[in-house]
Amino acid sequence: MASKFFINYVKYLETYRGRDKAIRASSYLSCLLGGHFKSHNNLVLSNKFFTIMNELNNCRVILRLFDDSAMLAYVLQYGLGNQLSQDKFQRIVQIIINVVGQAFYPIEHLAWAADKKLINIKSGPWLLGALVAWIITLKLAIVKSLWNLWHSTAKSNRKRGTSRVNQELLNILENSANLAMAVNWLPTTTLWTGKLSDTTVGALGLTSTIVSMIKI
Repeated sequence: MASKFFINYVKYLETYRGRDKAIRASSYLSCLLGGHFKSHNNLVLSNKFFTIMNELNNCRVILRLFDDSAMLAYVLQYGLGNQLSQDKFQRIVQIIINVVGQAFYPIEHLAWAADKKLINIKSGPWLLGALVAWIITLKLAIVKSLWNLWHSTAKSNRKRGTSRVNQELLNILENSANLAMAVNWLPTTTLWTGKLSDTTVGALGLTSTIVSMIKI
């Protein structure tokens, strides 16, 4: 059984999405541990974990430089969503998610290039733009999941209906955890911006990543 688990783990890491989720989980685990040791005044260990976190985050930013085409392929395949058995509201929400999600990548690329002094612009506004784009997609994804829960068709059999509800609940949990982190990183003084500890951010990020793994 242990060997089967290891083989499945290796196969999972060999996929792009699987490796990205593993890197993301490791990053937020490092954030959680760094925050834990920081709260206990162990700055040596906390700084080491924060260094690991930063390097893993930088790794994911680099990998996302090549995600535009995959996202564009999905957007084009979805189109206006007329070929899917979704109502008009769901299609409109998904189209907006697709457009904003597609815009996220070039915005983040510009922020990265500016941060690395490859282009002569300030990275701050572009980083904020990427964050806002992420927040918009997260909010809309939550709205779509709530809509799906509310409008769960009575024609579905019990097993299928339960499966759909569980899937949407996982989607809401994942996106809500991500949204809580994203709002915390906004450069404003509204809601809980800047108020979450590193330990809390790490726990939220780890939760959302584990949920995304469970959904696979």
